[in-house]
Amino acid sequence: MAEPFKERIDRALVRAIGAHLQRVRPGFPRQRFTRRAVQGLDALELKARVSHVADALAACLPDDFAAAASALERSLAPARSDDVLKALA
Repeated sequence: MAEPFKERIDRALVRAIGAHLQRVRPGFPRQRFTRRAVQGLDALELKARVSHVADALAACLPDDFAAAASALERSLAPARSDDVLKALA
């Protein structure tokens, strides 16, 4: 049987989100985001996982909506492989 879709929102995904955000916004508190986002994540179902990660993002991104949206949008752009490797280190 295939794994539940909720399992795709996991620690690895949270770390990747943090790395991509730090790549485009060097001051992004990646470690604080990761700690907050993974705390209790495994016990949650799909929609709750999404909300939990979104709450962690809201706590770590700028309060200014335009700045936060810009960081999220830029983090979606393909990264060069050397940038991702540096961010994950």
